[in-house]
Amino acid sequence: MSSFRRLFAISALTGAGVLAFTVIIRLSPDALALAVGVLFGILAGIPITILALVSNRRTTTEDNYWRQRALIAEQRFQVLDVSHDRLPSSPHQIEHWTN
Repeated sequence: MSSFRRLFAISALTGAGVLAFTVIIRLSPDALALAVGVLFGILAGIPITILALVSNRRTTTEDNYWRQRALIAEQRFQVLDVSHDRLPSSPHQIEHWTN
């Protein structure tokens, strides 16, 4: 079974090479230069993509840290509604209002 896979792989690579050689011979020099330029442009984008992904991962970790800090701060403080109509108007109401 292993020899069959090896024979198939060699046949496939040989066929792809012959096909590529036939296409390259028929292309004009300008078209070939364009194809090589596109190939190198795509290959040049791979390291930039990897750098962007690594940078994004670090930013996400920092964002999570600050989100957790904001949640802790939010849990520590409680917002009270102190509109003027709810404030106590006499000392008797202050004791009731604070309990």
